[in-house]
Amino acid sequence: ATQVRYNLSATTAPAATDDSSKGFGVGSIWQDVTNSQYYSCTSAAVDAAVWNQLLSPGIVNVTAASLALTFAAHAGKTITLNKADGIAVTLPVAAGTGKYFDFVVGTTITSNTTTVKVPNAAGVINGAVVAPDTDAAGTTKVWRAAAADDTITLNGVATGGKAGDTFRLKDVAANQWIVEGYISQSGGSEATPFSATV
Repeated sequence: ATQVRYNLSATTAPAATDDSSKGFGVGSIWQDVTNSQYYSCTSAAVDAAVWNQLLSPGIVNVTAASLALTFAAHAGKTITLNKADGIAVTLPVAAGTGKYFDFVVGTTITSNTTTVKVPNAAGVINGAVVAPDTDAAGTTKVWRAAAADDTITLNGVATGGKAGDTFRLKDVAANQWIVEGYISQSGGSEATPFSATV
């Protein structure tokens, strides 16, 4: 039997040229130690190798004012939003990969807003979130994104963004993200977190 090559000390993701001519084959494993990611080879055709990223669970604690998500560094991970005065998060271009990002609000937003946006005007965010009203026990709304919405805005009060809120964004098709989750709202003028701003 032919033994396939493994690369467990790479510093980048594999390329299409990391193929059978270099000893790789179906089932080869590639570890990108720089970005803590693993890949599995599903086709080793010369100059057309296909490597599928294996999701690497983990937590990304975000305290900076902005974060540009990438599939290589963040897919399948929990993105913990820990900045009381807001974070601007940008999604990568959706391409139907099936990959996802899990978000958790770790610190309640007390000023400004936290936004999660698509990277360009072609992208949309569809889906819905369940939103209990913390001012009125037993009152819950479901906010559904409109067809052209591309932005989620959390302000810590009316549009969600309290510690413990959680939602997932999944890449389901070219330029299309689906959201599902749970956000808590208050203040008496609760509103949808979805809008079209890009």
